[in-house]
Amino acid sequence: MKITIVYTFRNRDTIRVKRTLDSIALQSDKDFEVLFIDYGSTEVIAAEVLKVVKGYEFVKHDYMYVQYQPWSKSKALNYALRKISSSYFFVADVDMIFHSSFISKVKGLIQENPLRNVYFKVGFLAESTIINDEKFENFPVHFESTNEATGLSLFLTDNLKKLNGFDEFYHFWGAEDTDIHIRLKNAGDEVYFYDSEILMLHQWHPSYLSTERKTLTLNLQLSGIVQLNHQHLKDTIAQKRTKSNNENWGISISKEENALLDMPVKRIIVKNHKSEIDHFLYFTLKQQASLVTEYQFQLDLEQGSLEQIIKKFFHKKVPQYYSLKEINDLILSNLVTDLTRKNYRYQVAPDLKSIFLTF
Repeated sequence: MKITIVYTFRNRDTIRVKRTLDSIALQSDKDFEVLFIDYGSTEVIAAEVLKVVKGYEFVKHDYMYVQYQPWSKSKALNYALRKISSSYFFVADVDMIFHSSFISKVKGLIQENPLRNVYFKVGFLAESTIINDEKFENFPVHFESTNEATGLSLFLTDNLKKLNGFDEFYHFWGAEDTDIHIRLKNAGDEVYFYDSEILMLHQWHPSYLSTERKTLTLNLQLSGIVQLNHQHLKDTIAQKRTKSNNENWGISISKEENALLDMPVKRIIVKNHKSEIDHFLYFTLKQQASLVTEYQFQLDLEQGSLEQIIKKFFHKKVPQYYSLKEINDLILSNLVTDLTRKNYRYQVAPDLKSIFLTF
């Protein structure tokens, strides 16, 4: 029974990566493989984490050329799902520290019932916990996960593939793990919660919600994405959905396709007039571009000018405007819900005064 442990990663610190891989290296049962998917880390961090994972002969590393696209764990996992041939697919997390008997316990569960999917109780460490070379059993568990936490799961690979993998609608932080559990149950597959003991410890980090901002940030964010993701989950439940995605699930752009975005044939400036933005969203963005084009969204320098103030005073028409944060949210909402668009690049300028979209 071959098990592939899959990690998804983007721009995290490499110390926790080393800790989790060290714990995997200490497994009493060595019959497993690890696939580490870097979902578009920056060049510097990508090089750092590659250096770390190369130190473990059981790890295969792959890089996805999506640095300037929003994070999607579903897409990263599906990319891995397309690549593996093992019978079992375990979704890991770089925050996990594994008990040395984890693999042997997992194999025992498979022998008990080879047809069920299993997810595991996790022990969460406090922010104040000092992580050193302590034995697994000596770490103080701050609190334990319940059966509502579905992220650390062992799946039959074929079960995932027959449902077209994880739902690629989900981006940023969301419910892709719960969604796949629900769809598996809808398809008649068993999902079992193993809570007899703690086999994984979670290294503390800030939550996604705690880092969310109401203003434009360099780090891509989309206001209301958590609520949107949970609404999609509700729809999965209501519709009793099993399959998701289209036939191109798990397929990502190549290095060569990504390189095309370095050389746009056209550059177009789009002001933050409501009419211009609406036309871009409802027409331009929906077209299949024949030439790679870079669109730069920036503020109209006339916005709030004395001339416009005077016009308003005399009840004359002046343009309506979106803020750059509103433009950001409108464009990202369209991008993350368009499951056919693969090759694009979205960047917020370092001075936060413009946004670039290339496709």
